[in-house]
Amino acid sequence: VFKMATKPRWRKYALVLCLVSSASRALAFSQLNSFGPRGLRPVTFPCQRNSAAHQTLAENFRISSFKRVSVGCYGRKESAFSKDEYAYSYDELSTDDIDDSASEDNPSQPQGTSAPYYVEASALVASGNSRLHQHFEHLRRRPFFRYFAVDLLSSCGYMPTVETPCTMEKCEITPADDVSPDLRKRDESEHSFQLDGWVRWDMPGDFTEYYDLIKEPERFTEYQGQRIWKFIHERICFQLRLEDFENAWKNDFNRFISGMHSAVSVHVVDGMPEDQRLAEYRRRLRDQKDAVQNLHFGYMLLLCAIHQATPRLTECGYMGDGAAILPAMKAICFDSLLSDPVVQRAASALRGHAQSRKAKIWKARLRTRDLLMIMNCVQCNLCRLHGKVTALGVATCLQVMIGHEGRGGGVAELHRIEVAALITVAAKFSHAIERIKHWEAQDLAAARP
Repeated sequence: VFKMATKPRWRKYALVLCLVSSASRALAFSQLNSFGPRGLRPVTFPCQRNSAAHQTLAENFRISSFKRVSVGCYGRKESAFSKDEYAYSYDELSTDDIDDSASEDNPSQPQGTSAPYYVEASALVASGNSRLHQHFEHLRRRPFFRYFAVDLLSSCGYMPTVETPCTMEKCEITPADDVSPDLRKRDESEHSFQLDGWVRWDMPGDFTEYYDLIKEPERFTEYQGQRIWKFIHERICFQLRLEDFENAWKNDFNRFISGMHSAVSVHVVDGMPEDQRLAEYRRRLRDQKDAVQNLHFGYMLLLCAIHQATPRLTECGYMGDGAAILPAMKAICFDSLLSDPVVQRAASALRGHAQSRKAKIWKARLRTRDLLMIMNCVQCNLCRLHGKVTALGVATCLQVMIGHEGRGGGVAELHRIEVAALITVAAKFSHAIERIKHWEAQDLAAARP
């Protein structure tokens, strides 16, 4: 326009127009909440995260909001990324993310979980777990459930790391030398998996070793894993539109991951000196928003999966060890807690979304696979071992409970390592709940005058 102006006064108006246009473009770019490969300066979106402008920016530039929602990610306050992190994630906004088959007027759609439900469910699980805990403890000690082949030499593909051996003696673990040839042969034969499935694991091979989870229990090693948990909560957990009715399933997925974090924290605290445990329980669990409730919620999802897999779990021969395993397994599978409507409701949002017309459950499947792979970034061998087993148990739970269409599936095709991970992780959650009950009693006694 400036070049086309023939008279000086027209050029004056054209110059003003150009300056206004340039200022508008600069202001628009200042609203971008991302730094990509070119290192744009990160600034936050406007406050209304669901405003039309916010959604348009997110859709056009395919980036995630920096606003952090605390649901399922306890202890994580709203914050911005630092410059050494990445802004891109699976959780990108698009118009087809909205499942318009669900609405407030459609009661057939899952309502998700609410605060009153949590209170009722937590009390039910805490009391009912007392019956199941001893059976889980018995099962996890049987050979079928205690041996896992894990690759501790895999490199980290998610963040820069220094591949140095662990210098802390507490981190070191010793491979098991008493694994039966039959178990090795079975694991080698059961190597198939769905390419778009929930589950991945380390295959037996030249770079994997078998480890005994009873001889190498989860414990306090002094390893600082904040960087890994930060990645899990901010990158693997869902972040956008969590307050929307249609996304109740995303909240419940996040709660499951948060419950996994709580279970790990319990085992860490339980391995500390006795005089430190109560204070660390308060700091890591009691004072973290929804930490204990999410542990209960994750345990209910595991019980839902076990309930759905009952025909397989109660009819398996367990490689000749059925006489020692089946009584405890049946006591768990046929316990009234597993079929209780309160427990079964925990899975309703995830199952309901997977069955809906515009299901996006594939986003959760991607995340469970990443959950296993991020464990390769853990620099403590013991922590990596238990992290991989726990991630496998979480993924198996979702595979059994949801499958590809929300109705579960593949129970008859579960491999030995998947069954072992499911029961082992349920035992971890069960143990964590019992320890929290113990610390809650101590905390209450300490508060009395």
